[in-house]
Amino acid sequence: MPSDSPPAALPSVAVGLLLAVVLRMMMPLIKRRDLVRLLILAAVFVAIGLLRLPLPAVLLVAIPLSIAITLVARRRVAA
Repeated sequence: MPSDSPPAALPSVAVGLLLAVVLRMMMPLIKRRDLVRLLILAAVFVAIGLLRLPLPAVLLVAIPLSIAITLVARRRVAA
């Protein structure tokens, strides 16, 4: 008998995919020892994955913050 509700394992699969993406994104940052960007990535993961804040709101804060940090870091290297 088919059911209209999603399978019970679907949220677990979504969390597993989220963790896989986060770990894949973290590896280059860990290898470069880029602590600031690693903290931003961890903060976004906690905000979306654990605190369940809405993705658009989190990205509206995280993206400009990440761009600003990148610009400041590039200016330091260029100077």
